[in-house]
Amino acid sequence: MHLSSLDTRPFNKFVEMELERDNLYNSFTALDEPKEISEAWVTFAESCSKNLSAISNLAGMAVERIYDVYQDMSKGNDNPLALHELLYGDFPNQIMALNKFELQLGVLTYVYSQVRNRGVFNHTPSTSQYTYYILAKESIDRIVYRILTDALPEVEISGLTPTPTKNDLLDVIMPLVQLENVKRLLPIYDNLPDSSTDPRVLAKKGEYDYLQGVTLLTHIIDISRKTSQDFWWADPISELSILNHAKEHFEKVINLWNEAPESVGNKGLAIKMDFIPIVDAQSSVSMVQHFKLLAESALEGGELGHASRYYNKALSEYKIACKILKKSESSQSKSLLAEIQAEETELKILRTITDLALKYTEIVDKLYDQDNEGALASCMEITELLKQIEGAGSLPYIYGISVTYSSAASMINELLTQEHANLNVIDRLISQFYFPLKAMGTALSEVPLSHVIVNHDDPLISYNEFIELDERLYYLEKAIELLPQFISEKDQQRNKIHALRYYVKSVIAENKIYLFSDYNIVLDLILRARAHYFAKKAEQSISAFKKGEKELKNLINDRMIATKISGMVTESSLISLGLQSAYKNNKRTLMKEIITLIYESDTLPEFIADSVEAQFKETTDFHGLLDLILLDTQELLAANVNVSIKGNDINFDFVRRREVFIPAIKTLTEAVECIILGELFAKNNKMTRAEGSYNRANKMFFEVSESMGKIMNYLEDQKELPQFLYQASLFCRENASSIRDRRKRQDPPYSDIISALDYLVLKL
Repeated sequence: MHLSSLDTRPFNKFVEMELERDNLYNSFTALDEPKEISEAWVTFAESCSKNLSAISNLAGMAVERIYDVYQDMSKGNDNPLALHELLYGDFPNQIMALNKFELQLGVLTYVYSQVRNRGVFNHTPSTSQYTYYILAKESIDRIVYRILTDALPEVEISGLTPTPTKNDLLDVIMPLVQLENVKRLLPIYDNLPDSSTDPRVLAKKGEYDYLQGVTLLTHIIDISRKTSQDFWWADPISELSILNHAKEHFEKVINLWNEAPESVGNKGLAIKMDFIPIVDAQSSVSMVQHFKLLAESALEGGELGHASRYYNKALSEYKIACKILKKSESSQSKSLLAEIQAEETELKILRTITDLALKYTEIVDKLYDQDNEGALASCMEITELLKQIEGAGSLPYIYGISVTYSSAASMINELLTQEHANLNVIDRLISQFYFPLKAMGTALSEVPLSHVIVNHDDPLISYNEFIELDERLYYLEKAIELLPQFISEKDQQRNKIHALRYYVKSVIAENKIYLFSDYNIVLDLILRARAHYFAKKAEQSISAFKKGEKELKNLINDRMIATKISGMVTESSLISLGLQSAYKNNKRTLMKEIITLIYESDTLPEFIADSVEAQFKETTDFHGLLDLILLDTQELLAANVNVSIKGNDINFDFVRRREVFIPAIKTLTEAVECIILGELFAKNNKMTRAEGSYNRANKMFFEVSESMGKIMNYLEDQKELPQFLYQASLFCRENASSIRDRRKRQDPPYSDIISALDYLVLKL
């Protein structure tokens, strides 16, 4: 497995992915028209497909290595990765959790590949990209193969993180397998006589489109929503693309079955009555969610005008969805209608208060311009708007803002009719809003951030507490954002509430690690990257404060450091799995195959040595993985900050040992390769090259012997390793001398040398 498709270190890439999605919605003014949305999402989907495929590679190499260890343990061999098992649970549970994760990634990659190739709103891109679509299919096929070959272990369900069973995997896979089986028959049906007119053939051909539509509408969307809860994002535009795709298949089957009513009865009509309304309504709801995200992004940026516009667009889509569902008689339509109507009330309140904020800003502008009649007219409009916010009492903090808006309207009417000076009216109006803002500022100061810490003993308790806290902060945030822009202190409090919410979101992401990734090191790393990303967002928000908020700044800074450190530790653990997998299944296998060839052959073709040398140079992924681990190691030592990861402090003795092991592994690997090449060149009578290879091996073994001697205390049960490596150096020097003098060479101690390399790699 290689990481080249990530372009950068996994932890950094996951942070960049969060930023990419964030930047997408920050460009809210360019995401409100169909063509703009489609163009943006085609680009976004291609990036997501690529990144998801790379994450799947990470999960795949983790499964590969853990499965190797599991098999070794099943045969009674020792467990060489005790630390890893301690951090991530027993191996059967890890294998099953990672397989389920791979499966989810495969489905998500399929979704974004389809968005990339199909576009949205009938705006199809000019080019197609099937690479990641094929990789998604292959990842799903790998899991099917593991199930069919009984390569997955039985697991015991225990702990907070639910462990998937084989049946759980089959629940996801079987609809996809069934769909593929039906799809394979389509060319056969098309080649039958009268395939376009025979009612029975038309009925069979329609089954594929029907099944595809149902699978997209239920199965694929359900998986997408589940992944958005676990580790991905809610992505209403991608969901809209899935719905459009499903509708195309439903319309196709309706047309087919309408041509053969005697074979399928009223099935076509049933689809039209039951499925099409759901698809159309869900499509409008997806647009509602999209415009809500745009409105929230606009509010966060202080753009009340844009927020009002997007709330209005969202409500328009709500009306469309409700109108469709009210006409449908199906129980699913009624259930969906009740669900969206409950959400519509809150949306109306937010839209109305946004409009009120804009109206009050308009009044202040008119008062400055001495346009008292215009100001009074705007007051009348405010009176009408206030009638539309019934029900705001159910929304914490926002209700208080609605009351303030109401009392402010009465005050302005009274002052203007009494012919008070306009500047006096403006001052009174600002004061009217200053008091609730001050109260909300006090509420912000009372948020106990220093106590927002994950409960290691019972993470479910702390998780629920943090979710409740985040919900309260959400309404407080909205209340501050919905104040008029002319209040000078608003931006300061707005930045502070953003910093607080991002801080809490960072802790929630960390808390989710304990609940959802006990057996999944890749998901662990993704959530740690998300925790760091939110900490960075908190730091960006609080940086607006040039003075003050020292305690909050320190807390955020400490959190940025802690999330980065824990991310580096997790990243190096994950890459170590990949390194061990690459070593065992590629590097080591190649070495042993060539060694066997040397032993079994008296003479070899001349091209063999050069061919093997080229193969050794091609295994660059192994060295690349070592470089990534070394980067993490050096950064950890430079930071010299200890953090608790799942209740375990960082073992800095282990980190220091690893800093020496990594270059030693590189050098020792090259030394073994030089011995192999020395033997190959000698068999081909290329004595100068053979001698040179052995001389290089001599220097390399001596170099590693010296480095190991400096960390003798860290070598545990391998204290004799430096001496052995020194002896290997002497052996190489002697064989080089024998080659030069045309004397008989000694047979290399391949088994012992590779065992030494095994030790360094498996203890990394």
